[in-house]
Amino acid sequence: MPGRCDLAVPHIVNRCGHEMRIAIAPGGSGAPADRDGSLVTLIVKAHQARDQLLGTGAPASSIATMGHKHLARMARLAYLAPDIIKAILEGRQPIALTARSLLRLTDIPLGWKEQQKLLGF
Repeated sequence: MPGRCDLAVPHIVNRCGHEMRIAIAPGGSGAPADRDGSLVTLIVKAHQARDQLLGTGAPASSIATMGHKHLARMARLAYLAPDIIKAILEGRQPIALTARSLLRLTDIPLGWKEQQKLLGF
C-alpha cells in the first residue's frame, strides 16, 4: 500500500484494573527507564520494615502505623538481590515492574537468579 509505513516498537501490554495499557520504554529498548519513585520508596520502606521487625532500628514514621502482617509483606522485599535493588535505584528496572506489582507478589524466591527471572531482569 503506497504511503504505508510500519514501525516496530518494543512494548509490553499491562493490565491496569479493567483497562489494558501499552508500556513503551523511553527512547526505545536500549534507553534506561526513568527512576520510579514509588519503587524506590518501596525498597526504602522494605528495609525499614525489616529493621523494625528484627528490632535493629528505630521505628520510622512512615511505617509506624503498619500492622505486623503488612510489615512482614514489606520486609521480604528487603531481601531482593543486590543487582535488582541497584537496577531499581538507577531506573533500569523492566517496564512492567511497578511498586504495586512487586508488593502483590506473594512467592518471591530466595535465590537471586530465580528472582531475576521472575521479575524480568
